[in-house]
Amino acid sequence: MKFVAALVGVMAQASDPEEQAKKVQIDIVMNTFCCFCGLNWVALKHYIIDQDLGAIVDVRPNTLFPLPPGEHQAQCSSLSNSYTTSCNFLTDGAVHCARRHSAQWPDFTDCIMRMNWDGDKGNPLSANETSYDENLKRCASTMKDYSMDKFLTCTYGEKTDTEKYSISESDSFQRENVDTIRQLWKHNGEKKDGLIWANVAGKLVYDPIVDTPKNHPRDPWIKKMISAICDAYTGDISKFPSCVNADEAMAKVATTKLVEPADPCIPDDAQVV
Repeated sequence: MKFVAALVGVMAQASDPEEQAKKVQIDIVMNTFCCFCGLNWVALKHYIIDQDLGAIVDVRPNTLFPLPPGEHQAQCSSLSNSYTTSCNFLTDGAVHCARRHSAQWPDFTDCIMRMNWDGDKGNPLSANETSYDENLKRCASTMKDYSMDKFLTCTYGEKTDTEKYSISESDSFQRENVDTIRQLWKHNGEKKDGLIWANVAGKLVYDPIVDTPKNHPRDPWIKKMISAICDAYTGDISKFPSCVNADEAMAKVATTKLVEPADPCIPDDAQVV
């Protein structure tokens, strides 16, 4: 009950302009079809965004561009009304649309990222265009403050049978994002795989666990993230249970761990037994 009461107090703080100004910036570079990224996102959302520290963080997802050669080749040409035909890039753009237009964007992103845990082979967003469209809309339905029509137009672009293709809103968001990603890469020493989990107030918070498959809980990284957020916050950290005792706060909301024998990011014929 004490933990719940603390959360109620934190929610009240969220509407305070002064507290809003103290929010800790979190920057990540992710890919919506990356299975490791999906696991990292779900842990970040569950243990930080959805809990007490969610009131004092401002999370900015920056989607990876360009893609590594040969990665995530599924095409959604019949769905796109703009220059972007890659299913992966359309989904990246959809996350940008959600973040710019909906307060529920973390729920949409969570829905998207949970589908990639078994790599492209098991992701309905890379299965075919019908499956892609159905599942994108299913995830978008979590955003009650963003109309489906506006979301789809932002993601797919304006449909026209007579005019030339034009850049979609999601395309423009991704184009703007390229410079941000370059700055983050430069700041973090050109991290070799391009993915960053995560920058907290301008400082890289990394643990090798973020590059591992789904039989590896993200707890070591999350604890580092909590520590970095609490250190960077300029307000009263004693109001936040996670800052007072991260282990206890995490234990109160712990979920059942997924234990799988296989790495979802490696093809079945390449598994090492």
